[in-house]
Amino acid sequence: MSSSALRLRAVPVAVAALLVLGACTTGSEEAGEDPVVVSREPSPEGSPSSGPDASDEPSGSSPEGTPEPSGSGPDRDLTPLEQHQRVAFLMPSQNVACLIEEQGVSCDIRNTRYQHTVVPAADCVEPTVELYRDRPEWTCSRSSRFVDAQTANDGAWVELVPRGEVVEINTIDHTVLPYGEELQAFDFRCESRRNGVRCMRLSDGRGFRMAVRDFDLF
Repeated sequence: MSSSALRLRAVPVAVAALLVLGACTTGSEEAGEDPVVVSREPSPEGSPSSGPDASDEPSGSSPEGTPEPSGSGPDRDLTPLEQHQRVAFLMPSQNVACLIEEQGVSCDIRNTRYQHTVVPAADCVEPTVELYRDRPEWTCSRSSRFVDAQTANDGAWVELVPRGEVVEINTIDHTVLPYGEELQAFDFRCESRRNGVRCMRLSDGRGFRMAVRDFDLF
């Protein structure tokens, strides 16, 4: 075979080889672009520098943004008596009036047959035994528990709690705690007895009993 014939056959073979190489090169570039496209798709949501919409979503579900659990408010567990904050009543003898509140309990007495430790003063409304500190003590009331016991004042609890009675005294309604009844509010309980009113702090048992004939501080 002549050299010219060999050259003619080599030309188509070379052209075919070039075409195959071109096809392989094109395929490798497209494969290299695919990972780039895939890696960009999740970046707006997953990147730390994403827009304000992505950062707002977790902040709304954080513990700081959640409402306070129900039942944790200060007034959730109050009894009907405690919802009045101040609970006042008059003894059936009309000689003793008491007031129960969250800080303590106190009772005024008008007439006694014994000597108490309260020194009369110009601004002393009634002699009082109160339990606001460690122990009960005689003191001088600067405001009247008898006025507090009026139904229009701190005796209003009688309208909701069926343990008292409304008695008209000098045309004014007063809330009376009958003998044998008791009231419990906050950490205190008062009992209406024929031998006097007895009030006690439940957490430590401190309290007092007072009547026209005698009294006890315990």
